[in-house]
Amino acid sequence: MTEQFDRVRHPTLRKWSRGKSVRKAQGLLCGHLPELDENTFVDGVFGPGTEQQVRLFQRNEKLSVDGVIGRNTWSALFANKEPKVCSPVGQTGSTPDRQRAQNANSPRAGGGALAERVLRAVKRKGYKVLDDSNPFHLNIVGVRSHSSQFDNFDDKLFLIYRDEQGRQIAEEFSITTDPGSYYSQKRLLNEDGVAILVPDQYEDTYTLGKHLGKYEALVQRGGKVRVWRDGNRDNRLDRAGKIYEGWYGINIHRARKTGTTERVGRYSAGCQVFQRINDFNILISLANKSAKLRRNRFTYTLLEAADLK
Repeated sequence: MTEQFDRVRHPTLRKWSRGKSVRKAQGLLCGHLPELDENTFVDGVFGPGTEQQVRLFQRNEKLSVDGVIGRNTWSALFANKEPKVCSPVGQTGSTPDRQRAQNANSPRAGGGALAERVLRAVKRKGYKVLDDSNPFHLNIVGVRSHSSQFDNFDDKLFLIYRDEQGRQIAEEFSITTDPGSYYSQKRLLNEDGVAILVPDQYEDTYTLGKHLGKYEALVQRGGKVRVWRDGNRDNRLDRAGKIYEGWYGINIHRARKTGTTERVGRYSAGCQVFQRINDFNILISLANKSAKLRRNRFTYTLLEAADLK
């Protein structure tokens, strides 16, 4: 009989939760995500790695992607899936499923199909893939949707990197790569129009710093960027025409400081902006780890959705 959700036995879990319930949830995740190795994954601590896998599971199950295990996520975890054999923690396994899990977690796995697809598109454009086989060498890749509508977080940002064990990780977040309606329609900050970042690879252009002097973000201090200018206020994004190059403060930052932001509005005048604060915090945490291992310089690559085909 399939286990059912119970509020007492299955409390809401989030980052840095600990204990038996976390261990239970981690074990269930192993049953749904074949790339996970129960020997190393199930430890009873809801760390960044567990949060990442929860988000992946929630995306797979078409749930709200918040990295928190609440009632709906618990219920989905209990749903019957194709069984995967996992060895108890501390013991070894030799089943075919265990071998597949080990292969999937090896440094050669490439982070799975998602990483392969994104990095293949980066290479096709002639851009650099950052991988020196050391941890936290971040490939930060934005993918702009076809839509020319304002105020939607309808673009994606992918983080592809290796963890401390050499495994390649791929994460996907909702962002906007375009300006919002406020600075496009109501208040133009430049007489030529609002900035729209041109797809390209901006090598070593970003550093950890303060966005508008307020909070830590990736800021454009290492090099120039290229933008289009949209100043006709026709209520649609015009990604064409003359290209300007310069120091425009096109940063990578967040929208609201809590929760999820539904509309872009005045949160972007051309910056690359995260929709969810928790997603943004993952980027900044990884960027700080990367900066400690190598210099404080980050490359941002912007693609278009068609590039992924």
